[in-house]
Amino acid sequence: MSRRGEQLFHLSISVFALSLTLASILAIEYQRSPARVRHWLAPLRHVSLLSGFSGLHSPPSTQSVHQKVPALAQQNGQRTPGAHSQNNNTARNNAVSQPALGPESQASLSKLIRVKAFNSNVPSSQVVHTQNLLKQYDIAAQIASFLGISLRSRATIDLVTTSSDYQQALQAVGVTKAETSKLSLDTGGFTDGSTVIIPLYQNKTTPELVNTLTHELTHVFLNENGGALPSWLNEGMAVHMGMLLQTKTEPNLVYSGYAKRMAENVIAAVISGSLRPLTGDELKVIQGKAPYDLELQDWLAVNMLLQKDGTSPFQKFLRFIHSGQPANSAFSRAFNTSQSNVNTELTRLLRTAAAESDKGVTITLKVPAGYKGSLRILPHGTHNWDGIALHAGMQKLTVLPNGTVLGYSGAVQHTYDSRPSDKHTVYLNLDPQNPFTYQGKKVEDSGFALDYHNGLYGFADSWITLVNGKTAYISKPSLFGVQLEVIRERSQTNPVLTLLQTSQ
Repeated sequence: MSRRGEQLFHLSISVFALSLTLASILAIEYQRSPARVRHWLAPLRHVSLLSGFSGLHSPPSTQSVHQKVPALAQQNGQRTPGAHSQNNNTARNNAVSQPALGPESQASLSKLIRVKAFNSNVPSSQVVHTQNLLKQYDIAAQIASFLGISLRSRATIDLVTTSSDYQQALQAVGVTKAETSKLSLDTGGFTDGSTVIIPLYQNKTTPELVNTLTHELTHVFLNENGGALPSWLNEGMAVHMGMLLQTKTEPNLVYSGYAKRMAENVIAAVISGSLRPLTGDELKVIQGKAPYDLELQDWLAVNMLLQKDGTSPFQKFLRFIHSGQPANSAFSRAFNTSQSNVNTELTRLLRTAAAESDKGVTITLKVPAGYKGSLRILPHGTHNWDGIALHAGMQKLTVLPNGTVLGYSGAVQHTYDSRPSDKHTVYLNLDPQNPFTYQGKKVEDSGFALDYHNGLYGFADSWITLVNGKTAYISKPSLFGVQLEVIRERSQTNPVLTLLQTSQ
């Protein structure tokens, strides 16, 4: 029933503009399992957590940085959306009357996007792999369909494999040498006009790479077709598209857990009193360091608008912008509300989410016929493991806020855990009659971890600890044939749950 590594904690990760609340949560979990925290933080780095950089150098008008958080993150976007280069203004003026996209024009989009190695350090197989992902997930056409706009000129995706190569690529598009060092550590992607730079060492998995490609290409579309877009809307659309395409690359349970952790980053800002208004001016973002990822807040705002009226207002807004209308009036005409009202409504919604209490969670497991053994459950914030027999088929369990586990019959084995309780993790420990083996080695301990914050439960990871003490963390909700099928809050009143469905 292992749930932690006996190591001391010191968290110093400059990539994340996390609130102190979230940092303390990670500290507690890190004490139990340092490797698990590193595993959780990896996806966070592909959603932008730091605001700034682009716009600090000249010319900033079409530059975008995809911070290496999803994945909590997780991991972005147009840095000075209010300013556009001369080339962009020309594209905008020529785009006033934009025809609807047909199958033929969608198919031709891929011909306008060139993937290449920045230098000889990039294997040709990586170029082919990236090209295949663009085609497999129809990324360009998905972006065009959402925005209602297309590309007219060629876009280039430069792949790099090392930090030093990333710095060289950034300098090649005008980033100052002083900035490249920081960007090469913190960012999962960068866009300048129609040039995208992807550091493959920051995007090692298919979900990460698809998210980043989609996010950055969304900025390419907007750079060519957009006018002076409000920062929050520009970033929110890019994050939305990246997350939407990520859902196509991994099981829903995995993505759902990831998305909830993204939202929790913003909810933590509400709780700490550090939530900032949506901003239309990227320079205001750059001037200060937000204690949370502002682009995730932008993403939730866009999801809120999508939930209300779908994609049509977004496409209307872009058409109005193309015709030269100011952003405020274009927004009001397209969405029938003001940006100020959107901020007020989102703030109200987030405060409601922050006040949400724990109503418990329902968990469904699919157990194979060959499994013989039990499941031990440690609810968050408790010291008591409940051991129950697992039977072949679907098994539905309910964990109440007080730690009571319902939904099973037969004897229950109670075990007290004297270690500090974990307020934010539910542990499901597999306890087979005959020990498992993993990669030819005997397994000491294995199970599933569920993240909990503010009434939200989500899949965090699966773990396997060998008898030699080494632990593997797996991003799939399946171990030795036992499958986590459903994780569902007993109460569905948290408004964030509805917002997250928009990006699925």
